[in-house]
Amino acid sequence: MITHRPTTREQTQEPQIQTVWFPDEGQQFGSLNKPSNLGRWTIGDTDFDDLVNFISYGKYLQQVPGLSIIIATLAAPAVWISAQPLNLATYLFCLCTNGHIYQVSLGGVITDIHAAGGFSTLCDIANWQGNTILISDVNQAKVFSWDGTTFATPLSGQPATFITVFSGRLWLANNNSLSFTAAGTFNSVAGDAGSLIMTDYDTPPPIKALVPFQGSLYIFGYNWVQIVGNLFDTGNPAVLQLSRLVVGGSTFSAAFGPISQLPCVLWNIQWNNNGTNEYTQIGIDTASLSGGTPRFFRTVFGNINFITYGVDQTNGQQKIWGVDTSGNLTQMYVNSNTIVTSIANTKMWNFGTRIRIKEVIRVGALVATTSPATLTFGVLDENQAVYSPDNQTGNPVGTYLWQYSGGSPFNWQFSGGAAFIWAGKAINGILYNTYDAIMGMQGRNIGINFTITGVGAGVNAFGVEYVEVPADWE
Repeated sequence: MITHRPTTREQTQEPQIQTVWFPDEGQQFGSLNKPSNLGRWTIGDTDFDDLVNFISYGKYLQQVPGLSIIIATLAAPAVWISAQPLNLATYLFCLCTNGHIYQVSLGGVITDIHAAGGFSTLCDIANWQGNTILISDVNQAKVFSWDGTTFATPLSGQPATFITVFSGRLWLANNNSLSFTAAGTFNSVAGDAGSLIMTDYDTPPPIKALVPFQGSLYIFGYNWVQIVGNLFDTGNPAVLQLSRLVVGGSTFSAAFGPISQLPCVLWNIQWNNNGTNEYTQIGIDTASLSGGTPRFFRTVFGNINFITYGVDQTNGQQKIWGVDTSGNLTQMYVNSNTIVTSIANTKMWNFGTRIRIKEVIRVGALVATTSPATLTFGVLDENQAVYSPDNQTGNPVGTYLWQYSGGSPFNWQFSGGAAFIWAGKAINGILYNTYDAIMGMQGRNIGINFTITGVGAGVNAFGVEYVEVPADWE
């Protein structure tokens, strides 16, 4: 390898300061991209090793809204929650570790659907035509029903770990068995009711979920999905015929709904984030799918351990709800006044010269805020040592614009010799500025860990100002 040895003149010249921005003109932000713990060195320049409570809109990052106030607190931690329409209203049904299932209105009214309790943690829920909630308990080998006032037991001797309603029937899964009720019923195992067994090599037991979607029934295993469809009866007595197709799969609690008016799909998981176990919601902006480059992100709001979604029957709005490990129910991504802490950990950049050492002069971020916020910069070298800035510009403060209600310029009013008053109203203004941190560190690879605590802040770019350190070996 030929190596250029700097001359005495080159060594004595003032190093040239270089400034880079990510994204630069014509570029866009990528998204969360963490293929492994070593992926930070190889991901795209505008991708992120971690992206918490930020959504990438391409041109900028936007903080997600926070949680609503607590809707209700359950008597015990929840095993699962499920948003269900019942009699033209939406309720959150919650299976809890104390053996009870609670119906919670969106206004916070809690109803115990069966005062005697006794439900195991291996229960599932389904909805029959919006007027009956169905609950299976594999340990009791029963299916229960609830219509908002009456609790009953329509099926006995039918163990089911998972249930769903599809094509006018109740479907029940247990281990490798899938059974279904007669057409038009959830309580009859006569007529064209029946069952089938998963016996193929590529569909090993157990069945882990049943999901109706676009006219087919998706049967999930640990690492497979089988699709059931094309249902029709033949013969006398009638026998149900169907087709089956195996594809791939996933089994996390999930939700779909808008975040800052952007449609998103989320999976709630518990993962080990560089040694820290935490509950997190992994999200994907579904609008980005049409462009061929999915944009991922994640959110963290304490110990949210289960999420669900549904339509609020009072206004037709799609909403996402969560429950934490203490049994607190809340609506997610709705409170635009809640302070949120967001994190963006960038790629480990080498700026096109992998072996050369760079001396970082300062780092910065182009940030838009409408209220006070706290910014923190950490800069990493290739050994993952984190350096704090020697100095940093002040944090964003709140700004206001004065706007006259009729749209005209505001007027000054003098009040009988007293101090003036405004004839208009104040609204939050956008403070758009570059915030930088003075650094004094060296490294071959440079990354930024950026944290902002605020409300609705946006980030347009990250910048690094550096000089390359001349090689001085003999």
